[in-house]
Amino acid sequence: MHICNEDILDLIQQGKTNELVKLGSRVVKPMISLLSHSSMKVRNGCIEALAEIAKTDETTFQRLIEELNTPRLNVEQYIHVKRGCIYALGLVGDKRAAKSLIISLLHGSDDIRKACAEALGSIGNQKAVSALLIHASSNRYFDIRQACVMALIHIGKKDRHSSYELINELNTNSSLSIKSICARVLGMIGERRAVDALIEGLKNSDENVRISCEKSLILIAKSNEKTFQRLIKELKTNRNRKIKETCADALGIIGDKRAVDVLIESLDDFYRFSREAEVTVINALGLIGDPKAVTPLIRILKRDIKKTSPNSQKKANKALVNIAKLDKVTFYLLISGLLPIGKNNTEDCIGILTENTDEKGSCFIKIICERSEECALEIGMEKTLATIKEYIGFIKDYYTKEELKEIQIRLYSFYRKTFEEESSSRIKMDLPKLEIKPPKRGPEICAKLLRVGS
Repeated sequence: MHICNEDILDLIQQGKTNELVKLGSRVVKPMISLLSHSSMKVRNGCIEALAEIAKTDETTFQRLIEELNTPRLNVEQYIHVKRGCIYALGLVGDKRAAKSLIISLLHGSDDIRKACAEALGSIGNQKAVSALLIHASSNRYFDIRQACVMALIHIGKKDRHSSYELINELNTNSSLSIKSICARVLGMIGERRAVDALIEGLKNSDENVRISCEKSLILIAKSNEKTFQRLIKELKTNRNRKIKETCADALGIIGDKRAVDVLIESLDDFYRFSREAEVTVINALGLIGDPKAVTPLIRILKRDIKKTSPNSQKKANKALVNIAKLDKVTFYLLISGLLPIGKNNTEDCIGILTENTDEKGSCFIKIICERSEECALEIGMEKTLATIKEYIGFIKDYYTKEELKEIQIRLYSFYRKTFEEESSSRIKMDLPKLEIKPPKRGPEICAKLLRVGS
């Protein structure tokens, strides 16, 4: 039975590629010619059918290899055909195709090089690791570099022995870009055996290498308890500053509260390294959000300005606000003015309280929107009323009368909704009137609101 191109096109248009597979080697030649067809549906149908046939028919498999290796006169048509054969070989998954695909990574066409990288990732042959690393680090086109990195990840997941090669390259290769790629790939595949090499990589002078190693350690530690404990151990015992800082940063991003005690203990060590070094630990404590960190953070705020870094105090302010967002008790203390936030940094504190809000309202306004009833009931009616009064007094210096009126309406509404059963008559509370002349110096108002003191 003779099969012409029109018959193949009809079957593909009808979605009957399985019928083409049943016809076997008789349709291989016409389907290869159709790999240059203008329709993507036709090309994809041919690729799928060729791959299925090649899985069981050696002659078809070798024909695909031959098409991959043989140049053609019609360059544009040849590239489409070759790329289709490459994708088909990737779907077949036979490791014997790896050699021809590795050679074709040097092809002049970007489309061919990208297709080869993707096919090598699908096949998962360890022999491709070295070539893919070179192209991932040196190709001028991002899409090809990214395809090579993804191929390395796929190979690493399919062939665990390839991890040894990646670890070895991370340890010994002189190329910083290759070191960085190896670190990224090892993290993406979750390779626990790479932890020693990744920790060693934290000492590297190149920032990109260090960042890649840190990100990979975070990825591995999130799913592996031993790696998490190893980060804690390195933070406690390693004397290398870069490693200690990176471990602290990583533990903060991981967010496991079991790291809080060792982070608090390390504050003094980091302070001895430099006044700026402790900022890493402060940030980590803020990210984790455990109220255990409140007391040591307050100690930082109470330091003499000559004995600390302004940046440390600014970050401690921010860390306390972050903890308050996650912990109810800390939040109540914060908006009630019972935490000494902002000493020597009242202007910074204003910024922290008002950051990440869609409108100009402060942290207090944000929570009125999100957790108003819960917050007010826990604090109590009297304290809530006092806080609202004080808050309006504070914001006078920063808003127009129209904005203040809108905020005041919201506060009235909030208070009425929360306490209407308890004391309806007191809803008509004597809040500060908007026509009162606002204070001239905003920071002093901020200091009063936040109870700043020694």
